[in-house]
Amino acid sequence: QLQKRSAEEVADRNKRKIYVGNLPFGVDKDALTEVFSTAGEVEYIYIARDDNNADRGFGFVTMMNEDDVTPAIEACNGYMFEGRRLTVRLPLPYGQKSTAPSEPLERIYFGNITFETTLQTMQSLFAEYGPVKSITINEDMATGKSRGFGFALMSPEDARKAIEGLNGQDVDGREIKVTMADKKL
Repeated sequence: QLQKRSAEEVADRNKRKIYVGNLPFGVDKDALTEVFSTAGEVEYIYIARDDNNADRGFGFVTMMNEDDVTPAIEACNGYMFEGRRLTVRLPLPYGQKSTAPSEPLERIYFGNITFETTLQTMQSLFAEYGPVKSITINEDMATGKSRGFGFALMSPEDARKAIEGLNGQDVDGREIKVTMADKKL
């Protein structure tokens, strides 16, 4: 049942609301709460979903105190969360969509990594060639263990440099393969 809120209550809550983008699908609200709790107490987390109840990759965090909003944005913007770099900012006014052009990104495949190679290791390797928009190591759905390959997103120029620099490199005792990912998604 929807609760009727006064205009003052809505305005107060909106002052404490933070936009969070680039969320991994299937995001755990408790884990996200833990990240934002480093800056203050979290009142509520909303994850946007489509008509089929699937995550849309963004949401909103409402802090308990307005004074915690700026520290939370500063602490969490760019934070690597479950293999994705969060975009954290004040939300746009209701109904307004972002007009910022999205930067072109290339999807990079990396494979032949050991099952023990960590996401942090791969993140560090790719970061030597430029900012990494996101990086994931694919996991077996049943066991949650690495499948020995993954994907990274970088600008086209940085992706080219990363492929040239990392393809054939020895990582944790294995010669990794790094190439542009197939365009089929």
